[in-house]
Amino acid sequence: MQTFMIVLKMKIWMNSDRVLLFSISLKMTDNAASPIIIDCTYELNVSVKS
Repeated sequence: MQTFMIVLKMKIWMNSDRVLLFSISLKMTDNAASPIIIDCTYELNVSVKS
């Protein structure tokens, strides 16, 4: 049986220009210390109008 380790990081913040930034990072490795199989970073910029 092969096991995998999945690391998921999610970050949401707002900068000084009232722009909402959304960042998600996914890394998946197996237990044999092999290189990263999936390394995906997604960033979404949303303008917030006051």
